[in-house]
Amino acid sequence: MFFSNFGKTSFMEKIISFAIVFFVCISLYTWAQYRVKGDGLNNKTFTITLTQTKGQTGQRKWSWQDDEITFKDGKLISKTMNKHEEFPAAVYSVTIDSSSGEKHVKFQMISQNHFTYKATIKLNGTITGDVVEGTAEWISVMGTYEYTFTGAIKN
Repeated sequence: MFFSNFGKTSFMEKIISFAIVFFVCISLYTWAQYRVKGDGLNNKTFTITLTQTKGQTGQRKWSWQDDEITFKDGKLISKTMNKHEEFPAAVYSVTIDSSSGEKHVKFQMISQNHFTYKATIKLNGTITGDVVEGTAEWISVMGTYEYTFTGAIKN
């Protein structure tokens, strides 16, 4: 057996064995991080309605009231914020809770646009079935705006 002679193997054999195990573990870890998230959200789009809860209104020619958020290849994008404020798709994190019997997928995303003032949007939400709800925060030079949102999967 391999382990019965382990104490009798040379130092070099131990180093080689350790290196092989190390590289296999690193390879598996890297592969797990690279693959598309197994959260079931890939290629799903939700139509959401936002309600502003904090911040001034009427400062812009447009308002963030309706949006589509799309999960694709491990990133989340807000269609409206991409169009009006050039926020790119951003990596999102996810936790899945099914302890109550119903699957709740919680996600978080932070995106920063490329303008010189670097505005930020933060989305936190929970998806249960085909329904999404959550909060959004938009931080810009004009102030901080907070929203709640609800929506459903786009057909």
